[in-house]
Amino acid sequence: MTFAFFGSGEILIALVVGLLLFGGRLPEIVKQVARYFGEAKRTMADIRRETGVDEVIRDIRADVDRAAGPAQKPQSESPDSDSAIEQDSTQTGQ
Repeated sequence: MTFAFFGSGEILIALVVGLLLFGGRLPEIVKQVARYFGEAKRTMADIRRETGVDEVIRDIRADVDRAAGPAQKPQSESPDSDSAIEQDSTQTGQ
């Protein structure tokens, strides 16, 4: 599990504060919070499935892909982008 916005120092401080506030009940409280998060995740998945939002998003992505045609690399990722710029500047006389 990654904690993108929390460093090890912040996590350690949170654990110490949690231990001071809740003492021996901390494992029980963590389990309860995990249950709530799991229930919320299941509820959101049910809502998305019932409303068909996932299908709509999939359809929109397919439409965008079809409209865009073949995938084009951005100029910065193209291996010949530097040489194309050099050729363009030599042709214009710069």
